[in-house]
Amino acid sequence: MVRLAVALVALWFAAACGDSSDSSAARKPTGTPTDPVEVCERVADVCRLDGAKLGVCVEAAPNAASCPPDGSGKAPAKCFVCQSQH
Repeated sequence: MVRLAVALVALWFAAACGDSSDSSAARKPTGTPTDPVEVCERVADVCRLDGAKLGVCVEAAPNAASCPPDGSGKAPAKCFVCQSQH
């Protein structure tokens, strides 16, 4: 009887600690080598480059070709791009 109670408590803890699929759908990547971002928003985040390669997010010059103008026609104040690590 005690073993059954211990097993049920262990099962309950395992179920309570599991990841919820609903919360992972809205989760943003952390910007680490195991969880790279798709779009750079911060300097030094690890980003995905060309699908499989990894890069590092860097701040580009506002007038760089990779920084398109915003809706007002002006270049954005800060522009981040994914730069290859190699």
